[in-house]
Amino acid sequence: LRGKLTKAQGAYRKAIDLYRDLGDDQGMARTMARLGRCLLNSGALSDARPVLVEALTLARQHNERISETHGVMGLAILAHLTGDSPEAIRLHEEAIALVQELGDAAGQASIRRHLGMHYLRQSRLEDAEREMRTAYTIYREHAPDEPTFVLRSLAEVLLAKGDLLAAAEHAERALAGIDPEDPIGAATFGATLGKVRAAQGRAQEAESLFHHSVEILEASEYRIDLALTLQKFPEVNGSYKDNRILLNHRVHVGFAAAMPGGLVVPVVRDCDKKSLKAIAQETRSLTEKARQELIDKVIRPAV
Repeated sequence: LRGKLTKAQGAYRKAIDLYRDLGDDQGMARTMARLGRCLLNSGALSDARPVLVEALTLARQHNERISETHGVMGLAILAHLTGDSPEAIRLHEEAIALVQELGDAAGQASIRRHLGMHYLRQSRLEDAEREMRTAYTIYREHAPDEPTFVLRSLAEVLLAKGDLLAAAEHAERALAGIDPEDPIGAATFGATLGKVRAAQGRAQEAESLFHHSVEILEASEYRIDLALTLQKFPEVNGSYKDNRILLNHRVHVGFAAAMPGGLVVPVVRDCDKKSLKAIAQETRSLTEKARQELIDKVIRPAV
């Protein structure tokens, strides 16, 4: 999955076809829920919704509670991304009730972290910190390792509250604990620490962290993660001059596309003003347009 979303989607769809041929609706429910989350990560929100709804329907028909939880959480994330806060909160709470019934402590902690991030985006900082600290406590009660994703999320909450020392401590611990074989995690965790460093006035360190994160994201299929990083951490969308960071106020994302006649770099402009769905649609549209223009140029007869 990490950086290989297209391959993951293809594999999931093949698995769904196999389960369908076997008449295994439970297997279909499990795999469709995972495919729905994969589509969310790629920014294909309109494609993700029907997949998640069908996964949830199948799960409930066959009392497949784990798949039901995954389906509910996928729809909760979709509601979060599309700005439907009441529905996002309702679905998160429904998912928490499901994992509590299953006795899945790690699942409950993960969902509470997601809910905390939703509260953070809504500027409900006390609610966000409560959910993050609850998630952290649950993780530590059931696992020996530090929950790095919770630490990173808690760092963002503490930064929003203005507690720079605590935010820095949590961000540093999170980045130190990331799996070295998880480059996407390293990129997003590094961006969080970069934001803290910028707030602390450590501009050069912040710029280094930001640019390293963007380099990793540019090399992956996680175009949405890249756009979100630029929106969330505007310090990276600028240049360092005279001991300070000069910010650009527009967010454009370019992506290299290999074509039969060469390499082109279409650009999605003003990502900060567009929904994830719009970014994904424009990416596909620009790729096809660039391909056609390059083909026309290659085959156009000399005058």
